[in-house]
Amino acid sequence: QYLNEYVQQGVLVKVKSRPVYFLHAQSLEERFDKSLPSNVFEDIKGLQNALLGIPSNHDFGRLFGHDGSLSSCVEQCKSAVAYPSDGLPILLNGEPGVGKSLIARLMYEYGVNNGYLPQTAPFVTLNCSEFSNNPELMATNLFGHVKGAYTGAVADREGFVQAASGGMLETGQ
Repeated sequence: QYLNEYVQQGVLVKVKSRPVYFLHAQSLEERFDKSLPSNVFEDIKGLQNALLGIPSNHDFGRLFGHDGSLSSCVEQCKSAVAYPSDGLPILLNGEPGVGKSLIARLMYEYGVNNGYLPQTAPFVTLNCSEFSNNPELMATNLFGHVKGAYTGAVADREGFVQAASGGMLETGQ
């Protein structure tokens, strides 16, 4: 309670990660010669970005409503990407044209820009509607196959899941 009162007074900076950190605001600002825009941050990366002058929502800034009606969705997406150790699988569901692919791309950019994904991490897109009449072909494309697995499989082929390993796989309708 007392620490939170110091945060409200501007004496301390609070990082709401687990564990929660409280840091002396004036010491941080003097050490980095930077005035902090806020004294409450969601995670250490947010505090680092503020000290380095990187805007807090730069990755999701292209998404209309990222700081309003979609702010809770954006926070969930950030949490899924940042979840230790390799993030969480996520399913984006909605009508065509509402921005699912955009959100997937922004999550990928957030992961790369904040160090949760390597700079060389792949972003693989698969259009599932191409396989709507042939689920076996869909499975082959997702998981790959070995030479001779079926008629026409003349060579080993890596699937989209393997190609996206260490990065993100986006599947669309």
